[in-house]
Amino acid sequence: MKNILVAVTGGISAYKAVDVISALKKQGYHVSAMATDSALQFVSENVLKITADRYWKHSWDDPVHIRATEPDQVDVFVVIPATANIMAKIRWGIADDLVSSTVLALPKNTLKMMFCACNTRMWENEVVQGNFQELRLKQWRGLNPVSGMLACGTEGIGKLPPTKDIVECINKWIKAETDLQTVKGYEKNN
Repeated sequence: MKNILVAVTGGISAYKAVDVISALKKQGYHVSAMATDSALQFVSENVLKITADRYWKHSWDDPVHIRATEPDQVDVFVVIPATANIMAKIRWGIADDLVSSTVLALPKNTLKMMFCACNTRMWENEVVQGNFQELRLKQWRGLNPVSGMLACGTEGIGKLPPTKDIVECINKWIKAETDLQTVKGYEKNN
């Protein structure tokens, strides 16, 4: 079964990453987790340690971002929530925390996914949209935020998609990648 690394970033919907990790584990995936310091303001490190099969903790004495991205450690890299901040860091190659450093160390063939969540005005900002579109062009998969009541008390687009939709999307892309590798193998051998 695939190894999935869930990277939790700092947004109010960070706590929902725990549900996604649990749902993926129930389907038989090996799920590791890591978090930015700001994510740990919304979800506790202990909860991530208990929920995930493995928890990668930042350490200045250990190149965790390299060890976590060894080919036998990660097949699928998932960012939940993909905030405006982390999308900008990924697009521009800024590596100033565990998650953004890990992105730069991912093996080339890793399936990269992001599930966006941020305030409506932030989501609709041309800079955020530019970063989002550029990441799509760089083969980042996932779902846009959905509409609903936001943590700031306004209603609009910006909510993290439901856990069920996130897990379904991950499964579909894993299947698509597996099917593509099968076709490439067939073409290579014939």
